[in-house]
Amino acid sequence: MKDVLVNLAQKIVSRARDKGIEDLEFYGRWFREIGIDVSRDRIKAVKDRVIVEYGVLGAIGKRVGSIGSEDLDVDVDKLLDQLVSIIRASREDEKWSGFARKYGRGVEVPGYDKKIVDMGHDDAVEIVLNAMDTARDAAKRGGAEEVVVSEGGYRIAVGGVYIVNIDGEEQYGEYTVNSLSFEIKSRKGGEESTYWVFTGNRRLDTKEIEEESIRGGEYSVKFM
Repeated sequence: MKDVLVNLAQKIVSRARDKGIEDLEFYGRWFREIGIDVSRDRIKAVKDRVIVEYGVLGAIGKRVGSIGSEDLDVDVDKLLDQLVSIIRASREDEKWSGFARKYGRGVEVPGYDKKIVDMGHDDAVEIVLNAMDTARDAAKRGGAEEVVVSEGGYRIAVGGVYIVNIDGEEQYGEYTVNSLSFEIKSRKGGEESTYWVFTGNRRLDTKEIEEESIRGGEYSVKFM
């Protein structure tokens, strides 16, 4: 996916000055996401999608404009002509000093986990089912007579971001993310209460998921 963004960006950057654009920045990203949807204690759907999208920001003098697309087979000349029209129609920004230079990440925090990259549908489903079981068990230990996970879902994704400016300075990074959320409903003695479990992390932390699921089950009873 990185190569797709790099090749497209190079075509755009190489033609920008010929179109009269004085400053330009290309921002592109791709991601693959697996999504698990839950409804009434059951896996309702498993979805898988890949998205590539990008934006091009340009400046002529003190006028700035931008255009975005998901079309990887775009006519670069037409795209830049549209961008020029947008730029020329925009108002001047007297404080405009140009796009960023000397790209850098500064202090990086770990945001990439190969365990998430290597996860498949079955792995993701197993995490969801374990989390629901853990929450229900905690609620029952707390005295709930009936427990149900009403709705929710689990998302895992891996993606990358590529940035390059008109001078060829570039930056690329990849990231992962996983997030779990579901509503647990407990009933006891004719009363009921709900609580939303939520946890999200750049890295896969099964202990955190377990702890939040236990807390969710316990709180669904305490909130009655």
